[in-house]
Amino acid sequence: LERLLREAARRFHELRIVQGSQGLQRRVGPFAPDGANLARRGIALERLQRPQATAESYILAATWWEGLQGQYHGEGVEFQGPPPSQQVRLPRTLFDSVADNLLRNAIAKRAVDPAVRVRASLECAEQVVLRVCDTGSPVPAEIAPGLMRAPVSSRGGLGIGLYQAARQADAAGFRLALEQNRDGQVCFALAGPRS
Repeated sequence: LERLLREAARRFHELRIVQGSQGLQRRVGPFAPDGANLARRGIALERLQRPQATAESYILAATWWEGLQGQYHGEGVEFQGPPPSQQVRLPRTLFDSVADNLLRNAIAKRAVDPAVRVRASLECAEQVVLRVCDTGSPVPAEIAPGLMRAPVSSRGGLGIGLYQAARQADAAGFRLALEQNRDGQVCFALAGPRS
């Protein structure tokens, strides 16, 4: 059952990534035409050609944070920091999508190296900042500069997750950035205005 739930979560994550993106077809670069990769790209591009507009809903930061902790219970993610303010509201779709992408990527690193620790925090001070860090290896230097500017080839996915997350963040007035990128300290942060 746990394996099925993880597979469903992964597929839901991929579906969220491809929904709502426009114009990615022009940016998808060459890829190795192996069967699985070709099929996944074809499905993704088909979905991208007919995006669905959705109105953003907002959720209390404390409620969202509690739900995220429940969703990743048992996955070895360390949730840090005090509970978020009851007054702050978050754009739910954006935070769901970005958190899922960042946490899944970090958890995938731990699958390769079990010593990798994954930490998440949510700050609600002057800005709202969701931070996901891991103790694994850094993003390669040749990939890091373009990481969120265009799709990037990846071993385990479509290579569009961070690109799509960054576009969603920009559209919502937030910014997704690779804050730290050194061996043992890789941190991504989603930051934007309080509401």
